[in-house]
Amino acid sequence: MSVTCKQCRAQVQHDLWISGSHDCPLSIDPLGDESWDDYQERSNEWRAMVRSIAEETGRSAVEVGREQKEGK
Repeated sequence: MSVTCKQCRAQVQHDLWISGSHDCPLSIDPLGDESWDDYQERSNEWRAMVRSIAEETGRSAVEVGREQKEGK
């Protein structure tokens, strides 16, 4: 059984999803003392930046998100 990630649309095995092993390229981790509202705002900015780069370069947002997370 698998689930679909709402952000990147990847099909992820249910056990990996439950364990938190899916490292979605279109999402970021919350900071330790960050409020939910601040996290949502920062996440929205992250996705907008990734999608903008993807659009400018003609690549997929998933690919760009992975590269940005790796610091490339």
